[in-house]
Amino acid sequence: MIADRSPLSVDEAEYLIWLTDGNMKLLDQCEELAKRSVSFASITQWIEGKIGQVEPGSQAYTFCEAVLNLVAKQKRQR
Repeated sequence: MIADRSPLSVDEAEYLIWLTDGNMKLLDQCEELAKRSVSFASITQWIEGKIGQVEPGSQAYTFCEAVLNLVAKQKRQR
C-alpha cells in the first residue's frame, strides 16, 4: 500500500486511492511526490488537475509536474 512506502498517513493514502480510482500510475507518482516532501494538499490538487476535476494550472499542479520531471531526469541519468 502507498502508506507503507511513503510518508503519507493511511487516511491520506486511502483518499488518494479513492480519488485516482486505483490508477497505479498516478498512485506511483503520488508516492514519488510524497517521498520528496510534497504536501498532501499539493498532491491532491495535482491529482484533481490530472483527472479533470479542476483546471490543471494551479501553482501546486505546476510544482508537482516539475518535481516529477526532475525525478524522471534523475532516473534517466543513472
